[in-house]
Amino acid sequence: MAFRKTVAAFATAASLLGGTSAGAQALPPIISTAGDDSPIENGALSAIGSLVGGLRLDASINTLYDSNLLRLGDGFPPNGGASKSDVRISPSVRASFGKAIGRQEFYASGIVGRDYFINNSNRNRNNYGVNGGVNWRLGTRCSGDVSGSFNSRQQLFSEVSFASVNVQEQLSFGGSAICRTATGIGFGGSIRRSTTRNDNPDRISFDTNSTSFSPQLSYGNPTLGQFSLSGSFSQARYPARFIINNAGAQQPDGVDIMSGRFGYQRGLGGRLSVNFGVSYFDVTPTPADILVPIAPGIGIPLTRESQSNLGYDVGVSYNSGSRLTADITARKSAQASINVGAQYQVVQAIAGNIGYRLNRAIGLTSGVSYTQRDYRNSFTSIEEPTRRLQDKIARIFAGLSYSPGTLYSVSGDISYQDRKSNPDDYSFKSFAATLRLRAGFGGRG
Repeated sequence: MAFRKTVAAFATAASLLGGTSAGAQALPPIISTAGDDSPIENGALSAIGSLVGGLRLDASINTLYDSNLLRLGDGFPPNGGASKSDVRISPSVRASFGKAIGRQEFYASGIVGRDYFINNSNRNRNNYGVNGGVNWRLGTRCSGDVSGSFNSRQQLFSEVSFASVNVQEQLSFGGSAICRTATGIGFGGSIRRSTTRNDNPDRISFDTNSTSFSPQLSYGNPTLGQFSLSGSFSQARYPARFIINNAGAQQPDGVDIMSGRFGYQRGLGGRLSVNFGVSYFDVTPTPADILVPIAPGIGIPLTRESQSNLGYDVGVSYNSGSRLTADITARKSAQASINVGAQYQVVQAIAGNIGYRLNRAIGLTSGVSYTQRDYRNSFTSIEEPTRRLQDKIARIFAGLSYSPGTLYSVSGDISYQDRKSNPDDYSFKSFAATLRLRAGFGGRG
């Protein structure tokens, strides 16, 4: 494919930059985690910040009520005495450490906790994680990081067909580098390797190995703003999910996702900032041609769906400097599917969030989001007896936080979400309320 050769050539010329999705690399995930757990990969301490030179200990307890904690659609009533609604109590202790040695900054973090369920005590599980790395600098022009993390947790996601008793483990490691010239040109990138494992035998077909390699070239100055040109190549393999290729041999299923992106970012007036990107992504099943068994030794040839399409990412942020913050973000991208019975997903999402600080200690937040996930090359499994084709998830949430200093904080939020699925059996609605209590010691949090 001509596009494949173009991106490969660009990758050779530029260097490295990472991620498991393609088409919207500039923005962080925009879907609110209200009512869900945050993704494991976003839980790592990725920078030292105020922890340089100190050790910090945080003890917390999070209490979640969810009216549909099992994430059950109308076609799937609770089985085996399970309760659809539940309260989850999650105490945990986190230790974080950062230290600067010369121009290099080292950091590490670890967390140990446990989830207790009031109505479904068979789901009680430990959760823990460790991560660390170094933010490095070379001279005055080059910087980057090397980091790794391991996390183990029973997770609650809106996209799963129903929340089974399952502990998900993720190992991730990699690095990035970027150098800037005096003329405003920057070049570099990153590479990252991650693995996801599920301990429930019914979900091992969702185990994933992925490697992402991404180069980036940028130019910016205070007058014009920041321009960037980047590429991304992500390989995802499903080691416990075997298919038969057109030669009649078994091999692990997989998908390759490539993208190229042009982006622009600029601050306006010190309070408003805008960024947007236009991308082109290409998704190819590996292998594309397979045999579908219909009898022992007999298979029907099938060419699985590939996709090439335009993607985008847009963001507008406002910060008054003292009280009000607001942002609107939107994106379209392609990504490997690690929780749903499909080979990959095409995701379109839009979200808006607003925050207002009443005073130094009290803050209010609220937001809405809408996400459409189109599942490609979907398949059935024990958990999903009918193939998933599409989900549309709408959410609204509001929260309040009280943090008078570094010693302790209290926060809470309420949220409502509505997932409309095709097929409709997987549609569900839920209301959730969360209360978080935290006490911290040491460092400068």
